[in-house]
Amino acid sequence: MNNYNIETICLTKYTNEVDMREWLEWHLNRCHFNHIHIMDNESNYDLKSLCEEYKDKVSYEFVTGIPRQFVLYDNYINNSSTADWVIPIDDDEYLEFSNEFNSVNEVLNYYENKFPNLQMLAVRWKHLFPKIFHSERIGPVLEYCTETNLTIASCFHNYGDRGIKTFVKRTGKVHYQERSEIVERGHVPLHEKTTGAIGFDGTIITKNCFDKIPDDITDEKIRLIHCRYKGYSDYKSKYIDNIVMKIGDKTPTPKKFIFNMLLNKLH
Repeated sequence: MNNYNIETICLTKYTNEVDMREWLEWHLNRCHFNHIHIMDNESNYDLKSLCEEYKDKVSYEFVTGIPRQFVLYDNYINNSSTADWVIPIDDDEYLEFSNEFNSVNEVLNYYENKFPNLQMLAVRWKHLFPKIFHSERIGPVLEYCTETNLTIASCFHNYGDRGIKTFVKRTGKVHYQERSEIVERGHVPLHEKTTGAIGFDGTIITKNCFDKIPDDITDEKIRLIHCRYKGYSDYKSKYIDNIVMKIGDKTPTPKKFIFNMLLNKLH
């Protein structure tokens, strides 16, 4: 069994072969993950054969029924993974980092040097949306999702651009909490060796968000780009006709934050 410095795990069901190939290519060839583990929840195409094209870079697991996502994470990270670091990334999310780094390994090395004894690193989401919501998607995900829109993001996720995903160092037992255990769920898992994840600015986070969007964004080397690429009918039925949360008296405005390679490409 191979040992890896860093890998990502992905539970997927509703994507298609074209999008999944794009996702795999991005995380292998842009991010240079050492390994990817795919959990296939009964996709409607031959995802196993697609994964096999990448040989030992990608492993495959078939999952039936309605899986408990965070239980799957726990089981894999604690019992199957051989990586030093693991991060779950969904099939509509893309990891991106500063152009000064050539791989996600280099980014982690940077933060490990910055924060000695780092066990969990919190990475903020940046939510991107189609520029034209009244038409169904045309073309690749990374060309279709180009708008930064904090107001819409807040409809999808209470915490908007403050939400996070977490790199976890496998130095102790890891537990992703489910909704029955904590409302915010387990984006920052419990870890035997630490009290919380460390953000790029040194903030310790124990739930699934920063308390606020930082006023001065400095030294943030890595983000998770969340591409909401569903069509207008889905957006309208869920978030226009029946808004379930109040954004507040003051409508939030997007931060003017150009995030290196990916956003430069998209804009």
